[in-house]
Amino acid sequence: MKQLKRCVWIVLVCYTTGCATYYQTNDKFNEYFQQGELEKADQLLAHDKKMEEGKAKLLFYLNRGLIAAMQGNYESSNELFEQAYVLGEDLRNN
Repeated sequence: MKQLKRCVWIVLVCYTTGCATYYQTNDKFNEYFQQGELEKADQLLAHDKKMEEGKAKLLFYLNRGLIAAMQGNYESSNELFEQAYVLGEDLRNN
């Protein structure tokens, strides 16, 4: 019984974190953002390496920059927005 509980727990953790699809992660981010839970929204993005390195990289930097600005962390926000700008310019030029 202990092993069954452990397996169920591992599957649930994997499903809700590392194995979540882009849409699941984005939906959860929007939910946290709309509820004003900016720290949770930022942590969700910070731990999602697929989004940071994938096709949604521009959205990743824009979302993290917005959260940083709303939290008053303007230096970090400017750095994230600059990364988004550079990426956007690269995409536009290619």
